Amino acid sequence: MASYTIEASDFREALIHLIRQFEYELSSLEKKDYNVNIIKTLSNILNEIRTSLNELSYVGGPIVNDALEKLFNKILETHDKLSLLNEEPTAKEFEKFLSSLKEMFKDFKETIVKQKITIMKRRRMLLSLLAFIALIFTVNYHLFYVLIIGADTGKILFIIENVIPILSLIALAVLISEAFIVVKYAKYMAFLSLALTILCSYIAYLLLTTVLSVNPLSATILKITSILMLSLCILFMLMTFSYTSLITLPRVKIRVKISKAVRPVKVVTKEVPMETKNMYNMLIERFKELFGELGEEMLKYEIDQYMFSGLTFKESVSKIAERLGIKSKSEQQQK
Repeated sequence: MASYTIEASDFREALIHLIRQFEYELSSLEKKDYNVNIIKTLSNILNEIRTSLNELSYVGGPIVNDALEKLFNKILETHDKLSLLNEEPTAKEFEKFLSSLKEMFKDFKETIVKQKITIMKRRRMLLSLLAFIALIFTVNYHLFYVLIIGADTGKILFIIENVIPILSLIALAVLISEAFIVVKYAKYMAFLSLALTILCSYIAYLLLTTVLSVNPLSATILKITSILMLSLCILFMLMTFSYTSLITLPRVKIRVKISKAVRPVKVVTKEVPMETKNMYNMLIERFKELFGELGEEMLKYEIDQYMFSGLTFKESVSKIAERLGIKSKSEQQQK
């Protein structure tokens, strides 16, 4: 029996490939009175699973990964029993696997909901911490200028009037950008949190060294606020790494070989027009773009269905090309 190899870098990607293969084989099954409802129910479940996988763009973590692995194994187990639908006595046995798959999918959805709640709570904590960092940063900045009033700052005037304000504006811009990324593009927040910590550290260093050089007796309060700001930035950076682990799936190398049953395309006359051959090759490329390794076989299956309904190979290719909006060279030249 032919086989199909699934290769993926995480279980979400592996599940998408498996569902695509499963649906392809499910559509090739001969539908009879005793299995048509089972096939329809299974198709709906697979469609729901695929839809739920689209919600995993910013949901991950070890808990979700474990749930994905269990769901993957359950679908794989159900796929291996697909041949039971060919006979009426064994079709009822397949319903047991279908019920088990429903329960597994229900548990998976509950896991996703719980993880989303956890992520939302952690996101609020991060945004609150960013707001507190902004407050301490602003206090620290204004306190610096209060402490140097009346001091001789002639030697370091350029730092006070140019370097510190510019760096502070950059740090605030990074902080605002970080708040936006936490909400919209959380996967990339770790880099900005590191940049924010480095900027705040350098600005705190400049503020302290400047005050110590012109007014060392009044630097105690500034030391406290600077240390507090640095501590909060470091805490935020550590929390972003923790948060990132909740929204991304672990990278693992997955390679699974599964058996498949592919119905052959009808024997086609060798005398096929060159234009039809070129169109067929274009369709192969398009189907591979859409469905990956399985694309060519899915195209053959569609052609098979059209040919069994009475169309010729040429008519089948033209019909699929028309549906996908692909035009032959002659049609393009006519335009």
